[in-house]
Amino acid sequence: MVAIYLKDIHYIVIPLLNNHNIEKLIIDTGAERIEKTADSNNAQLISVPLNSEIATSQLLIHALDHEGNTSILYNDSRIFTY
Repeated sequence: MVAIYLKDIHYIVIPLLNNHNIEKLIIDTGAERIEKTADSNNAQLISVPLNSEIATSQLLIHALDHEGNTSILYNDSRIFTY
């Protein structure tokens, strides 16, 4: 799976697998850090507004699980710009 950055409207859409244990997404754009809570029971797509146009090479998306563990969910090679 890949995340999709909708450049013209400044949104990123992040897919999550069924039955995931992610509680929070952390989107690091290089200039800002955005935290978005995820519903671990049924959320499959999370959309996050971005304040400005950014290069996907600057994006890094982390996942925080219910135990407090952080992992990289998507890096620049797994983010598609549309």
